[in-house]
Amino acid sequence: MLRSLTVVKILVLTGSLFSGPLFLTFSFLNTVAVAYNSTAALPFGTIMVIFLIWTLVTSPLLVLGGIAGKNSRSEFQAPSKTNKYPREIPQLTWYRSTLAQMAMAGFLPFSAIYVELYYIFASVWGHQIYTIYSILFIIFIILLIVTAFVNVALTYFQLAAEDHEWWWRSFLCGGST
Repeated sequence: MLRSLTVVKILVLTGSLFSGPLFLTFSFLNTVAVAYNSTAALPFGTIMVIFLIWTLVTSPLLVLGGIAGKNSRSEFQAPSKTNKYPREIPQLTWYRSTLAQMAMAGFLPFSAIYVELYYIFASVWGHQIYTIYSILFIIFIILLIVTAFVNVALTYFQLAAEDHEWWWRSFLCGGST
């Protein structure tokens, strides 16, 4: 009984932690659009259709995935031999801290796209029309590639330094651009 309550709790959290902030952001933006009589505001009928799709498609698939995941679980088998005794975790140097690595991981991809951002902002603030969207798309692809490479390299360095909290730092480094 306790395990089924835990699974239900995890399913509810999974369903709401993604769709909750998305719904709040959408509601705020749509309310502002309605207040300004914008054509970007979605009508009530469209909002209800989106809500019905979420209710009738996403929620049942979430429940089915949770049931399938619970039923297909097996006993954990470690891929390598583990030691029963914990060992001392080495102290990290200052340049391996979260903020230093986030600054490095954000600076490198940003420097790759800085020139194009300069032209975009100059055209927007200079009341001109920016017309080179194909180059902007290529710069976006370059940004994704450089961010991925930097993130893989920093994650490798974290694992090589035996950093046991590498997963959150690698997530934050990838999003710091």
